[in-house]
Amino acid sequence: MIADGLSGIFYSRLGVKISLFGSFVIALLGGLAILINGALVGWDNAGYAFPIFVLFAKFGIASSFNIVYVCNIDVFPTLFQATSFGIVNFGARLASVFAPQVAEINEPWPMLSFVATAMIAAFLVNFLRPMAVEGIATSSR
Repeated sequence: MIADGLSGIFYSRLGVKISLFGSFVIALLGGLAILINGALVGWDNAGYAFPIFVLFAKFGIASSFNIVYVCNIDVFPTLFQATSFGIVNFGARLASVFAPQVAEINEPWPMLSFVATAMIAAFLVNFLRPMAVEGIATSSR
């Protein structure tokens, strides 16, 4: 709930690109901390810091998920907003079919896939081009 609330503030003050990039970086840092903790301490003996790392990763993903819903109006014209939601939702559901198989793979591969996905998403956010609203260019957002 905190990530959802703060993501709205991030989005309204920082814009689409910076808020999404920040969310994915927070998720990436949480995932890397989980990987490093698992490699150093061991996956079965994670310790007390592990839940904090999970909260960081979950905060970043929940925040980015909320921002994606809100920023759809800035990225796509009105005519294509429902279509874009449908295509992205179909792709997400198709990818989530493989989540149980990925979760059953031996460590560290599931967390590596999380980190790689967050890294790719943080890189691809740089190519977003928000539409101009009422003659004001929002590309700096």
